[in-house]
Amino acid sequence: MCGVVRHEYLSGRSGRRGRRNKAAAAGNSGSYGFLRRLFSYHRNGHFTDWNQYFVYCVRRIPCKMDGMAFCVVRTENNKKRRPKIMKKWTKAALLTGCACCIAGAALILCGWADGGKAYVETYDLNAFDGSATKEESISVQEKIKIDNFDKLQTDLAIGDLRILPSGDDSCYLAWRIPSKKGETAVEYRVRDGVLSIEERSAVSDTIYINIDFAEEILSGGKESETGVILYVPEKKVLKKIEVTMGFGDVQMNGIRAESGNLQNADGDITLFGCDMQNIKCKADYGDVELKSGTWENGSITLEDGDAKIQNTKLSGDVSVKNSYGDIDLELGEKDLEQLEITAKTEFGEIDVPDTMENLLRKEEDEQSFSYAPDQAAGRITLMTKDGDISMEND
Repeated sequence: MCGVVRHEYLSGRSGRRGRRNKAAAAGNSGSYGFLRRLFSYHRNGHFTDWNQYFVYCVRRIPCKMDGMAFCVVRTENNKKRRPKIMKKWTKAALLTGCACCIAGAALILCGWADGGKAYVETYDLNAFDGSATKEESISVQEKIKIDNFDKLQTDLAIGDLRILPSGDDSCYLAWRIPSKKGETAVEYRVRDGVLSIEERSAVSDTIYINIDFAEEILSGGKESETGVILYVPEKKVLKKIEVTMGFGDVQMNGIRAESGNLQNADGDITLFGCDMQNIKCKADYGDVELKSGTWENGSITLEDGDAKIQNTKLSGDVSVKNSYGDIDLELGEKDLEQLEITAKTEFGEIDVPDTMENLLRKEEDEQSFSYAPDQAAGRITLMTKDGDISMEND
């Protein structure tokens, strides 16, 4: 197309278009008139798309601007040709992806039909040995009854810790933890009212790549969580609780404790409906969440994670300190207004209810907030170095 247009301008052949180009070359129609007509057509709405602009330029442009016309035509050709190349690559990529999906689905069906489900339920998918069974690499203890206690000490390196209501007046213990050759991984004892739970040397200290999600999919959604589960009576009050975790989450439901420490190196700490007093909670790399329940006198310290307190009755002196993360406080309107609140963030923002916005103080990247009712039911301090602080009332 470029060659044809260029030849047409230079040839001066007979015909309506040739006579018009000859006149333009002779100077009867200048560049000023061409541009004036072009803008006039544009203003009157004659051109609806770029193709009409292009056609007009090819027909009206003077012969001395032939090089410019040639460049315009060449650019338009490239623009028209490039999508076709991209479409070929897109089509090839889509076909390749569809073929891989179909092949993968076919392999899954073949494996399932050839006894794959039984293999998944029997053998350990996390091991690098195809013949390693779960019994050889996992220490499993079904739910057993243990003696009564009023103090708890746990020290776990791998796996989660869950403390749940037992549903009766007895205490129970169960675990499922990776171990060497399936040896017993947990040692527990009750002495002088103190329950101690510790991991033994049989706990696997090798690299453990958890792909249990694949097992749940292939085996029909069966759970295969690793960790320790402790069941205690719902109304039981623990005088002291000491929890030290390495890699895993801590979850407590409906637990009551008068004092203690909760420390987790890498994992979350979640308390649902718990009544806690004089508790020091520390999470190095993980989130801390308090939902419902009560919290009287205590501290929450985070290094890299978020802290969230939702619908929890706070009293006494409570502090939440965070290095790199946000702090969210969601309480009832009356509960929030009855607390003496001090908040500060060095790099972040503080969000408070509309009725308290006049108490905000801003200075460059640092923001602070202070509120004191006439009769405070408790005092809470919220501090973060790099993160936001949010306070909401329902």
